[in-house]
Amino acid sequence: MKSILKRLDYLTQSTRGLLLMATAWDALIIALLGMLSGPMKQIITLPITLVEAERVGRIIMLYHSLAIPFVAAITYLILDMVPTSEDLARAIRRVITPGYMLVSIGGLTFAYLGHNWIFHGIFLLGQSLVFYAGVLLAVGLWPWRHPNTESSP
Repeated sequence: MKSILKRLDYLTQSTRGLLLMATAWDALIIALLGMLSGPMKQIITLPITLVEAERVGRIIMLYHSLAIPFVAAITYLILDMVPTSEDLARAIRRVITPGYMLVSIGGLTFAYLGHNWIFHGIFLLGQSLVFYAGVLLAVGLWPWRHPNTESSP
């Protein structure tokens, strides 16, 4: 049990673990959606009917579901490279991680498995969490609040 908790702590607390989790999340999305591509559609028959008129909306949802975990990975790297307070970095990590997961789950479920508006709300909730993490990051990186800057004469 301790080894599982140690691995879970590594995945959720360290920069390497968070980057691994965000990269694996994007890879899982790409692998799952690869089954909906043209050549795979003929091999694997899924009970999903995709209306051609809704194609642009699905592409937008797919883009956000893939791009926001990438933004989270960049945020993890920024928090690792730029000196900020540990409390603020922890708060940003705790907000952006479930945020990108909610965006991906809600967006892809809404776009590909039917238009249940609860999943669209989950998508928007995730985007709001990521936006809030971005505001926290901007506050933490604000140059006049940085502890290493010298006061100008």
